[in-house]
Amino acid sequence: MHGEEVEADYRPNLFVTYWSFRLMMGLAAFSGVLAFWALWVTRGKGENARTTGSKAFQWFAVLAIPMPFLANSAGWVFTEIGRQPWVVHPNPDDPTVRLMTLQGVSAHPSWMVLASLVAFTLVYGVLAVIWFRMMQKAALKGAPPPRGTRRPRSSTRPPSPSTTEKGPTCSWTPCSTPRSCRPSGSR
Repeated sequence: MHGEEVEADYRPNLFVTYWSFRLMMGLAAFSGVLAFWALWVTRGKGENARTTGSKAFQWFAVLAIPMPFLANSAGWVFTEIGRQPWVVHPNPDDPTVRLMTLQGVSAHPSWMVLASLVAFTLVYGVLAVIWFRMMQKAALKGAPPPRGTRRPRSSTRPPSPSTTEKGPTCSWTPCSTPRSCRPSGSR
């Protein structure tokens, strides 16, 4: 019955709460360690800046993609299993201040709950499509060139006289040294 108190064991499932908390924290620590690793391997400024060619780092970076989602799910399991059956835990000073999940159930009709669920699903679905299109557009556009480098010339424009003089030029092809990629006479 609604609102009746029954003698029951209200202790949470300690096995699930214990291990879901540790899983949440372990996944967060993995992501944090990977972030510091990335900071270490890519340190430097200007021409000293570097990217990592480490296969181990690349493998762990790909492995880390689902980690925030898994940590979030483990945290959710920890929170929900650990608080059951209470929405508001009993107050030790005033035992009347408490609310069980059975008492916290909404009195709204099921069609209203379904309508709000459908509305939220549609809104987030539209946002997901917009996000995907924006990411696709940015990925197809490509990364901006590094600072201090020249953009590649368009094939429709003839080369300027300063680049056709003696000396090497560079148009987004790797050069042996960065300094050799500048036209002669420039610094």
